Amino acid sequence: MISRFLEIRVPIEKTLNLLNLEKYSFAKNEIKLSEELLESLKIIEIGATALSRRDVTIVKAEKVFEFILQKLGKESGSISQELFTAVMNPIESHRNIQICCLSKYLDSPSNYESNVKKSPLNYPDKKESPKIARDLFLRLFPKEVEEENNTENAEEQPEQPSKKSKIDELNEILSSSGDEQSKNQDENLTNNALNLIKKEMTFFEATNECPKTLTLLKKALNTIPPSSVEAERCFSAAGLFVSKLRSSLSDEMIDYLCFIRGHLKNM
Repeated sequence: MISRFLEIRVPIEKTLNLLNLEKYSFAKNEIKLSEELLESLKIIEIGATALSRRDVTIVKAEKVFEFILQKLGKESGSISQELFTAVMNPIESHRNIQICCLSKYLDSPSNYESNVKKSPLNYPDKKESPKIARDLFLRLFPKEVEEENNTENAEEQPEQPSKKSKIDELNEILSSSGDEQSKNQDENLTNNALNLIKKEMTFFEATNECPKTLTLLKKALNTIPPSSVEAERCFSAAGLFVSKLRSSLSDEMIDYLCFIRGHLKNM
């Protein structure tokens, strides 16, 4: 609407002059304000269109946000600065800064610090990335952590048991509790996972080859949708089949119809 207004502004002003209605002409500051608003909205439109793509991951979404904020920050108008603040605040409040940090690191570990300095978004220090990766890995892949821990324990040579009296053995059994044993096991798993991830990160930065554990994390992070666009597409597609006449379709049947529709569109 604003672009259309600016396109027809000159004919409108000429018509007002012919009708001796110059007092209704647009002031220069109003025209300048409209032009600034149009340029700022174009930047946001480009970013919103990019975020709606199906191949967008968290890393790409972060780059889109950085593009929008950097372009708005370079604009000198007051509207651009207000839009910068209006866009920046909700982005920062909705971002999971730890997930974004790890995604950015796995995308380019050697350039993480330089990319973070250029970015208008907030990121934690690079030193925090191993702990973030460890916590996420323990939550997503607990079986892999246990298998890795069992492998390391099997490789270690068993220590020769020290001779203890039967009384000492009984006292040791009575003094140990199940809670302490489980706590020690959890601490061992956590420490082993952290050491493993630190080693793989060092290898990744040196060779630029992503090891097994970091590859699992990277694939998992790439499955996280950065926006609700895909969910909205699903609702729109389901709305093509569900109507007043077909209101009793089961969820399974709607899934089948949406799948067939998507398959036929790609043929």
